[in-house]
Amino acid sequence: MVKYILSFVLGIVIVGLMESFGIVERYFIIFFTINLFLLVKNMGKIKMKKLICMIVCISCGFIITSYCSFRLAYDSGGETIRATFKYKEKTAVLLVFEGEPKKYNLPILLKNIKGDKRFKPILTTPFKLYKRKRIYERMGNSNYEQICNNIYLKLVNRLGKGYDVFLGYSKNTPYYEELINKKIFKNNYKRIIVVPIALTESKVYYNTINNISMKEAYYKDCEFKFAKPLYSSKNVVLSIIRSINNRQEGLDKNKIGIILLGEASKNLENKYVEHRSIKEEGALVKKIKKGLVNLGYDERKILYGFDYPNGQHMEKLLIQLQQYGIEKIFIVNTGDIVDTINNQYIVHKIINHANNMEEIESLYIKGWGEDDLLIEAIEFKIRSINVEKWN
Repeated sequence: MVKYILSFVLGIVIVGLMESFGIVERYFIIFFTINLFLLVKNMGKIKMKKLICMIVCISCGFIITSYCSFRLAYDSGGETIRATFKYKEKTAVLLVFEGEPKKYNLPILLKNIKGDKRFKPILTTPFKLYKRKRIYERMGNSNYEQICNNIYLKLVNRLGKGYDVFLGYSKNTPYYEELINKKIFKNNYKRIIVVPIALTESKVYYNTINNISMKEAYYKDCEFKFAKPLYSSKNVVLSIIRSINNRQEGLDKNKIGIILLGEASKNLENKYVEHRSIKEEGALVKKIKKGLVNLGYDERKILYGFDYPNGQHMEKLLIQLQQYGIEKIFIVNTGDIVDTINNQYIVHKIINHANNMEEIESLYIKGWGEDDLLIEAIEFKIRSINVEKWN
């Protein structure tokens, strides 16, 4: 009986070890070591039937703890009630980024994994969290949040009077739904412009608009308008081209290879979204290629990494560029303001592998960043929407 209890506890400890971080993780390592030692000590001669029972006990402990861990998921809570019925004259602008936590954050990551899924992914969650934890350990803190905050501050300064700007995320705090409930709706804004900062009609863009549109009946006294994606903006194209050309550093342009790393294919959960997103991203990539060719870059050496994020596909593109006798490779994320820490980890491994294979320098441009051309494009969209007729 003791060995079955120890087996069950071992299943609990395994989940705690995989999901915890920092000093809590170290405590679980100690618990795991002690528990495993006691289990081995009490095993004696094990028959197949008893071994199967022990494995079942470990699995039960694993599954129950994994399920219970979702109780730790981030929950904003609280009711939303309008303070007064006098509407504000200013227009509320809600910037929505995909986002990610700066550090490994269990409650936020659990909420993101849970998402809108009908059933909690109980079996796979500990493994996903363990992988994400190790990536944060190897890559350090994410600077996604800092870039978003810089863009937000610049837009606040540029828009000036007449606008109140809010910054929200779909995968980080503050979540955009929380901002609508607790700051925009509660404080009596009647006119609200939602600006999903997305290149294409991606999953993030589609879900943001769909979620808010479905709740418009609840916000019946508010009027929402939505900004279109940025793929058609000349400023975004020029910004990406400029970020590449500024890193040329006097090197012969014929000796430079470029991989434009797309994000459209990550929308696999929705074929409609994926199709539109790939089409829109393809149109943007053509404009970027044309602009780079006009600056003197070789079109054959500008490749589009559409399969996101696929290490094998990336390696094939690198090998293809190496055959041209180039001296430097730019790998550019064209799909977002800054790449997620997970994709930075993947590309970092590929670059290290490429540098070891050949004496070719590889440079990773993580995203568009906070270029002034991007800020101008977003500002133009906001002002154009606001001068349209409101009900």
